[in-house]
Amino acid sequence: MCSYLSRRLGNREPLKQMGDWLGPGLVVVVLLFGCMGASDCSDGGGTTGAAANDTFQISPAEVTLAPGASTAFRISENNPMVIEKPGDIVWNPVTLPDMAFDPNGGTIDASGGYSAPNVTGDYHVEATRVSTQTHATATIHVTRTSGNHLIAFTSNLSELPGGSVTAFPSVYTLDAANSFANLTHASSTNAPDAQARFSPDGRTIVFSRSGATGSGNAIQRMNVDGSSVVQIDPIGLPAAQAGRLNNWPSLSPDGSTILFTNGTETARIAVMNLNGSSAHFIYTPPANEDVSAPSYSPDGQHILFSKKHQDVANIFEMNANGSNLRSVTSLPIGGVDSAVHPRYNVNALLIVYELVHSSGAGVPSHDIHTINPSGTNDRAITTDGKSMFPCFTSTGNILFVSSISGKQEIYSVDQNGGSLANLTMANKTGATFADPDSL
Repeated sequence: MCSYLSRRLGNREPLKQMGDWLGPGLVVVVLLFGCMGASDCSDGGGTTGAAANDTFQISPAEVTLAPGASTAFRISENNPMVIEKPGDIVWNPVTLPDMAFDPNGGTIDASGGYSAPNVTGDYHVEATRVSTQTHATATIHVTRTSGNHLIAFTSNLSELPGGSVTAFPSVYTLDAANSFANLTHASSTNAPDAQARFSPDGRTIVFSRSGATGSGNAIQRMNVDGSSVVQIDPIGLPAAQAGRLNNWPSLSPDGSTILFTNGTETARIAVMNLNGSSAHFIYTPPANEDVSAPSYSPDGQHILFSKKHQDVANIFEMNANGSNLRSVTSLPIGGVDSAVHPRYNVNALLIVYELVHSSGAGVPSHDIHTINPSGTNDRAITTDGKSMFPCFTSTGNILFVSSISGKQEIYSVDQNGGSLANLTMANKTGATFADPDSL
């Protein structure tokens, strides 16, 4: 009010004018009333005490969430004189310490409602009070607990463990309590299944079904409990291509698109929406080459896959739109080794793959290797010649299929090849396991 009166009275001394108007007895009362509740009576361009001490916190300041889970943040005021104005707080996911907007850090609405990304890691949100340009941050740890660890794989056992061997592999899951679930019950009328992959939020599974309706192989999607199986046909590919073999489905980190291969011998990499719409090719190899097992990096910016030329396969990486193709492994053409089934770890700093050695007339050997995306530090994780289909878990261990016991099982090791554990314990002659995937 002091500021207001001073402005209204122009260049004349405010106390004199107030005395002229109100009489000397009321001047002090007006001054006390006008400055009440403020530590500074400025001329309108200064900072009030409330603004000068405008500090606040985000509550909770730190929280742990499962991928895709939600929570609500709120503002906790440190200065009781500050009254929050509608629309004055702006929320954003940010990176630290530069406070830049983080497009991969989840989403947060105007009221502080936050949804975590599907990729594990540490993330941050910032609240900004626009009127005072003051800020506060909170930290979100996105991680998986033992309660949401699942492994998906295919097997020809009718039930696990120790079930009868069938001719039709089905999609199974194995949970942290070592409980198995046969999700698809493949049979002669429900064709063999392969290449199961979780969605990033763990709610659905995509897989390839051989001999499916209208196609040699077709992409299927179902809930994680095996319900609501739907076939997804690529809409937008030329008719001659759409009905060909569609394999190796992999969901993007945001769960909006499916990456897959189309065709045989000279398969191409394609992408489509969840309902099959807007299908299009993003990479077509030369006529004498073939691709397999594409998958997205955890941030969705890159694609990893195996490409074969003259019977030798190498690991390649490219941008998500198919540009900037670069080799990760450099096995010589005409040699006896191939690199197949590559997978990223949770932060895309390490790649695991299967090295196939085919010298001589005997059965090829298969071992698990890791390598940096730059192609450096190639390390053998197994040397038994019987291990294949590797993938990383969210905790950094490596899953793979092996017959080191004389029968195929799914095993886990750490990144140095230690702490070997048999996860399936089926111990059944003739059992097959393939393509494990982990949440």
